[in-house]
Amino acid sequence: MADINKILIIEDSEDVVEAISVALQIRWPKLEIISTGKGEGGIDHVKNNSFDMVILDLGLIDISGFEVLKRIRLFSNIPIMILSVRGDEADIIKGLELGADEYIVKPFRQLELISRIKAITRRLNRENIEEPIIVGNIHFDSNNRIVSIGEKQVALTQTENDILFKLIKNKNIVVTHNKIAEHIWGTSYPEVASSIKVYIRRLREKIEPEPSYPRLIITKPGLGYLFAEPI
Repeated sequence: MADINKILIIEDSEDVVEAISVALQIRWPKLEIISTGKGEGGIDHVKNNSFDMVILDLGLIDISGFEVLKRIRLFSNIPIMILSVRGDEADIIKGLELGADEYIVKPFRQLELISRIKAITRRLNRENIEEPIIVGNIHFDSNNRIVSIGEKQVALTQTENDILFKLIKNKNIVVTHNKIAEHIWGTSYPEVASSIKVYIRRLREKIEPEPSYPRLIITKPGLGYLFAEPI
């Protein structure tokens, strides 16, 4: 896995910037960190410089972090991690829908932050070698992050893609929260079940005929999830 060299932090709290910087530089001592407290400044930085990743707060002093995310996605596919006190599921889903690669709720744990950044860099540097998977009328192209169900075709985010791959590869077998987390982020942490729940909801909305009554991705309370092969 290639290391990261330069990160942009868009965050208006100097204390939070310092906490993030300390955590990152313990893992990547040579990492260059640039920070700004304004969304407009963050957008300009991404336009005019080369970064490996952006860490983005939502509550900025000039414009919403959601607006920053939306505008960056008009011209760049740079990995963006939202780090925010806003932990409502609606906010998390909105961030993912607008193109965030990850969403962490403050206060954050250093281990979780490092694990998710390492996971993003691992995804960017791995080779696409997986063959498409066909299960019933579902055609899953993990390399291109596309699922086709009959004539319906949907695109997945990278995290959605990774979760679905893990579940389909183990179809009809319960995959625990910890196993899913280890597959995505390389480690687990106490709140992992809540994080995965958000991604599962998004997956169901994309591939289930009736997301509120799932037939493909089945919840096993207290354990994890099972991908049920279509009949």
